Amino acid sequence: MFAQVLQNSVYTFALILTTFLLALAAGAAGARVLATRSVDPRRVLVLLLVGGGLLVAATPYFFVWYTNGLAGVDAGPALTGFSEYVWRVLGATVLILGLPTVWLGLLFPYLLKAAEVWRTSPGRVVGELAAINTLGGVAGALAAGFVVLEWIGLWHGIALVALLYLGTSLALSVRTFDALLWGALSVGAAIVIVAGAGASRLPYAPLPASKEIVAVLEGPSGTVAVVEHPTSLDLWHNNSYGVGGTDDRDQEARQAHYPLVLHPEPRRVFFLGLGTGITAGAALQHPLEHLLVTEIVPEVSEASRRHFAPWLNGLFEDSRATVLVEDGRNHLLGSRALYDAIVADLFLPWKSGTGSLYSREHYAAARERLAPGGVYAQWLALYQFSRDEFAAVANTLVESFPRVTLWRGNRRHTHHLVLLLAERDPAPLDLESIGRRIEAISPVARDATPREPDDPAIPPDAVHVLSSYQGNLTAARELLSDAPINTDDRPFVEYSAPVTERDSRINAVAVIENVELLDFYDAVFSAAPPETDPVLAELPPAYRGLPRAGLELYRSRVMVGIGQPNKAIQAFSRHKRLRDAALEGQAAGGAE
Repeated sequence: MFAQVLQNSVYTFALILTTFLLALAAGAAGARVLATRSVDPRRVLVLLLVGGGLLVAATPYFFVWYTNGLAGVDAGPALTGFSEYVWRVLGATVLILGLPTVWLGLLFPYLLKAAEVWRTSPGRVVGELAAINTLGGVAGALAAGFVVLEWIGLWHGIALVALLYLGTSLALSVRTFDALLWGALSVGAAIVIVAGAGASRLPYAPLPASKEIVAVLEGPSGTVAVVEHPTSLDLWHNNSYGVGGTDDRDQEARQAHYPLVLHPEPRRVFFLGLGTGITAGAALQHPLEHLLVTEIVPEVSEASRRHFAPWLNGLFEDSRATVLVEDGRNHLLGSRALYDAIVADLFLPWKSGTGSLYSREHYAAARERLAPGGVYAQWLALYQFSRDEFAAVANTLVESFPRVTLWRGNRRHTHHLVLLLAERDPAPLDLESIGRRIEAISPVARDATPREPDDPAIPPDAVHVLSSYQGNLTAARELLSDAPINTDDRPFVEYSAPVTERDSRINAVAVIENVELLDFYDAVFSAAPPETDPVLAELPPAYRGLPRAGLELYRSRVMVGIGQPNKAIQAFSRHKRLRDAALEGQAAGGAE
């Protein structure tokens, strides 16, 4: 439930767990006090069960109200940094989860005390009840995760739990007539039934009038929603993570095309993450022999198959492709297959568990699964990273592979992506090979009109690809030397990114974009100049100016975006001069 409105980082998980355990402890302390009262234990247990059922039934409604229709625990005009966000999450958790858990926490300790009256052997009764409670906890966790959520969903599942509390209270009351107990049961049953019947009207996402939920799939990993609006069909996971959408399909397809054209002959390709499936589907426009895609969330895979088929190039039908619902990292660890390219999708760096996909151990395992000449493609959304977090990922990758190069993933001044291309066997860039790889892409795909003409999904030629090159990070490692290595036991990114995600909203921490990103790009070219870069060693000398030309074009976009038109004009002039000089120099060299 809380996954729908929280950051879902290690911090929010810890807050929920801590609140739950402390509430249980408070309930146990209350049970100790209650047990000293001279009242009928059966009556107390029935009233506790009825009250528990009512609290459980009311929780979804209170949750939706408190979060402003699932808009979040900090919904409102004022943005909050990380510290204030933690306090708001704690307050919401105490009110929504803590108070009902205190009440429910009274039950088992009080039952242990009350059972002493009914049995002559306290030790035996405590052992039996503890065993039943443990087995029930295990069975309940399994049923909730693998049966209830999939069959009836979150809201109706909570209503079912409320009914179970009432059913248990009925079983305790059936042998005796007590007006108070039967009255409480009747009122409780009526309220819980009404609440359960209304659960289907509770929201799954806070949508404006222009959007409509097409489908909702629920399971152990949360809620997946397919949302339609006038220009796009989008896929959302847990109401807070936009997995992808058709309005950005060129960018999603580009994430497949660039790694594959930068490999001389990719035949076997592995995708770590499916999302909408548009990226993996674009890979089928290349002459591959086998494509394996892993997706850890079953509902994401099912939503992709059901609703995004028109944009997937037959991903779920093509005999070359296999989509596995499995943890991609674990699959690589347990597999002996080799791949020409492994493509890591965009991941939320602040999400709990994601840090392991940027770790040294994961990169080492991936390197072992690369065939000779293979590449590992790590895509990053820089607007989600601080400079330190990006440097940690880059430094970890540089330590794990013989060579890592940096490529600009688009020309947008906001929502800028980069590709870190890690090579198992470094070799100089071959423009003819890139040209052949582009020509090998399906003609239908190459002839399609791009949504962004100057930034197409499929690069029109090798010059366009070379203009996206942003330097040799291995040669420029001095820029990363102060960054920590991200490891499984010291997951720097997983602990730092949640703070950045919140503090960047109030400008307390800067994500790496705009001017700061340009400064970093300039520093890379200063540390590893394209003119002497071994990656470009076999290119005609004139062409080695194209990466700088591409950077100036991107600089002009950034300057337009931040409202500095004069600097944008100057940058575009430098871009044109460098590009023309490179192309004219090559033409003159070819004529000779």
